[in-house]
Amino acid sequence: MWEASREALNAFQFSDNEEDLILGKAFGQLHSRACLSHEVLCKVLKKFPEVLGCHLDEELKSNIQLQEKEWGIKGQSLRSLLLCNPKVLG
Repeated sequence: MWEASREALNAFQFSDNEEDLILGKAFGQLHSRACLSHEVLCKVLKKFPEVLGCHLDEELKSNIQLQEKEWGIKGQSLRSLLLCNPKVLG
């Protein structure tokens, strides 16, 4: 689905980064509770591409909520945690 959507965007002559940003928003990957910037999200995906196989509601959102509720990790601390150890997402 991602690749088919990327091909459709080719007609508009976006850069690869712009396409990734657009697709990330379209597929709901850039609107997480952690408020990850595009830059941070790219770093996390490079370190832990398996996150793309995780279910958004059942795994990713619940694991981020767990970090916030159980451990009090949120905001910049959560961003730092995700960059150092993205496996907490899935």
